[in-house]
Amino acid sequence: MSVMSARGLVEITDPEFDRPVFRQPGFDGTLTAKEMDEKISAWLKKTREAKGISRADLAHLLGLSVSVYGRYERGSEARLSIPRLIHLCEIMGFMPLDVIFDTAPHLCGKTPEEAEDRLTLMKLVEELPQDTMRDLIGPGRDDGCPSPPGQIRTCGTTAYGSYRML
Repeated sequence: MSVMSARGLVEITDPEFDRPVFRQPGFDGTLTAKEMDEKISAWLKKTREAKGISRADLAHLLGLSVSVYGRYERGSEARLSIPRLIHLCEIMGFMPLDVIFDTAPHLCGKTPEEAEDRLTLMKLVEELPQDTMRDLIGPGRDDGCPSPPGQIRTCGTTAYGSYRML
């Protein structure tokens, strides 16, 4: 039960599941699995069209027939697997977070504004040159201020002891 309260999970009933499930409410309530599938499908279609890729060309690049790929864009007919999502990212040049954010922005922040700001910041970081990222991370991880790999931090000391900002 501590996981439920720590993550803000609530019990919901979703027609896709035989038993109640526990989800984190989004900014506009909690979507069912079907509603999430529909949002992902709409996002895929919008993104494909914005990139000027035909459904037939994308299906070919994925090794699928047009009708099979079309099921992904129709939502409730086929679920997108993680390997297929990665393949789509490689072909269309988006990050998995893009489609996840469109479906569940509450995973990126406590408010819509915070979530949007965090997504914007992550996109800016994606565009940074390697040297700049290395400078932000710091010269080494054995500098007396441990943090998990890849986290930006600033370390120092005060009269009250050492501090770390993540």
